[in-house]
Amino acid sequence: MKRMWLSAGLLLFALLVLPVAATPAVAQETPPETPKSEEPKPDEAKAEAGTPPEAATAGGTEWSLKASEDGISIAQGEHFSLEAHVLLQPQLTREHLTVDFDGGLYDWFNALDPVTQEPNTIPNRKNTSYPYDDSFSLLRARMILEGHVFADWIGYKFEGEFGEGKSGLLDAYVRLGDEKKIYGLFGQFRAPFDFFTNVDQYKKLFTNFSGAAEAVDPTWAPGAMGVGRFWDSRFVASLALQDSEAEGTRISGDDDRPQITARVEIQNKGGFDYDLTGLSKPADLQYTVGFSFVDNYNGGEIDTETGMLCLDGLSSDCEANPYSTRGWEGFFAIRGSALTFSLSYQELEWEDGGTWSNTDLPEAPNQIPAGAVSTFQRDASFSVLQAELGVFVAPKVQLAARWASVSFDDPTLIPLPYGPPALSPDDPGQPVAFPLPDLVTVQENYEEWGVAFNYYLRKNNLKIMAGWENRKSTDEVQDVYYSYVPSSVSSTDYFDYQRRTGKIDRRNPLWYLMLSFYL
Repeated sequence: MKRMWLSAGLLLFALLVLPVAATPAVAQETPPETPKSEEPKPDEAKAEAGTPPEAATAGGTEWSLKASEDGISIAQGEHFSLEAHVLLQPQLTREHLTVDFDGGLYDWFNALDPVTQEPNTIPNRKNTSYPYDDSFSLLRARMILEGHVFADWIGYKFEGEFGEGKSGLLDAYVRLGDEKKIYGLFGQFRAPFDFFTNVDQYKKLFTNFSGAAEAVDPTWAPGAMGVGRFWDSRFVASLALQDSEAEGTRISGDDDRPQITARVEIQNKGGFDYDLTGLSKPADLQYTVGFSFVDNYNGGEIDTETGMLCLDGLSSDCEANPYSTRGWEGFFAIRGSALTFSLSYQELEWEDGGTWSNTDLPEAPNQIPAGAVSTFQRDASFSVLQAELGVFVAPKVQLAARWASVSFDDPTLIPLPYGPPALSPDDPGQPVAFPLPDLVTVQENYEEWGVAFNYYLRKNNLKIMAGWENRKSTDEVQDVYYSYVPSSVSSTDYFDYQRRTGKIDRRNPLWYLMLSFYL
């Protein structure tokens, strides 16, 4: 389906921008006399001298290359325009991942084997400090083409991503209508959910989205969206219907249901300028407060070990999110002459994401077989909170701070990574002082905080961004056994929740230095 949208979009673009046959300008053989009191216009003077004008014209469209802070203007005219933008962001980073285990459930890490009296060897699961990871990469390389065809109210945009080995089309849509009043988008675009991810990348306080935003925000998907701006942009509303088809069968079974997203905002007169860096420094305070809702997006990934959110720098292996998702967001932001502040709170729910079916449960020795246990599927809910602050301490120097968190409201039953084989000894035949868990409940919390230094060499077009971020997740784990064979197995009540508990902390601080170039 997405390939079909892409092919249709590219075909439409090719048809719309075919150049019209050129009509060369010819200088008059006998130019009229110019009154002495008037200076000839530059283009007229060049024509009189036999020098062609700087810009060639075709069908009323002026074709020329003009670079400015707003991008590269290639063509300008009543019936057609084309502007190009380039975003390049090379980055140096240093990371240091540590994993710590604590609590009675993991006491056997330090226990002696009762036969050999040697310490148990549990590969890759002891309290571990991994080597420092230093890297240089082109984090983002994007090309953006946009303009209008036939009339100002028919616009288009194409944005491609080529950084860090990625290759793909992000935005690819046609706009019909007045951007300042009412318009529609048709093609591929990002859903209007999550305040921070709907801001242009080069206008952000930090080089990356927070781990919370990366984990839950919807991805780009094809579809249609209507947007209305009323009362001098004081009230803005949007409604999107997109084909967010799952990458594989969803646990909830609705892998082909369309995604619905709605968003409303109340803003200052003239509208809120979504420049989180605050470089424009408005004379009057700008603000926006709003609410958004999303149902059934195919956004983000889940950690294959924990079954929870895939967290950048903390999860070792991830896969496409198999759960249908719905949720709402409330957000608020202000911009002044020296200060910007943004806040977003989200409540989200994974349909059928609370437990695992019996086919996923491990076999447990001396207990009832996994096939005899049937767990009901319940929804798993979690909340996301993000806040960012930016303050100018000098005309070109800005300090920024960020805090973000994700909290699961209920635990999830999972067999791994806290049971075999992930925690099995090198020699499974050797007994251990404490039996290994084969099924656990896990409740995960994620927290991130960071600071940044931004130096603007030439506004947002050229700047140096440096900072430090600390990402941390805490998994609270409780051991579970199949307690007995019930007469009717249909509930988690038939599990025996043991007293052995534990905690796993994963931390990965990140230092970064980036040069951001946008034209």
